[in-house]
Amino acid sequence: MEKQTLSFNRQQQPETLPLDPTRMKMIAFAVSPKYEFGGDGAERKQAVTKDGLPKWQIRAVLLPDDGGEGKVMTVNYVSADRPQASGRITFDSMRVRVWCMPERNSVGISIFGTGLRPLGSSQAADDDGAVEL
Repeated sequence: MEKQTLSFNRQQQPETLPLDPTRMKMIAFAVSPKYEFGGDGAERKQAVTKDGLPKWQIRAVLLPDDGGEGKVMTVNYVSADRPQASGRITFDSMRVRVWCMPERNSVGISIFGTGLRPLGSSQAADDDGAVEL
């Protein structure tokens, strides 16, 4: 399958979008655990899926195809192993949940699907959506 880069139009209304590599290119620049907090003042811990895979968060710069300024966004994804601290991420078959918070000047995406991997890597992720980075 041909590699695709996650695409995103910042003006898009919140909805689930298919990938469209002709619209936007994403470059991740930092990865950190996605945390959740327990009730009653419990300590924060790394969020996991119902299958026990840890969730990660990518702070990323979006570079529009027209050469305009990049946008900063957060991408949440699941990884079976600890991801690398930076790198380009590509996708095979994805749908993404996009939301905008203009009052905070921020954008978020949750990624669902398979085939996440670093750009240039030939090994795709497991079918359960685990990311091998």
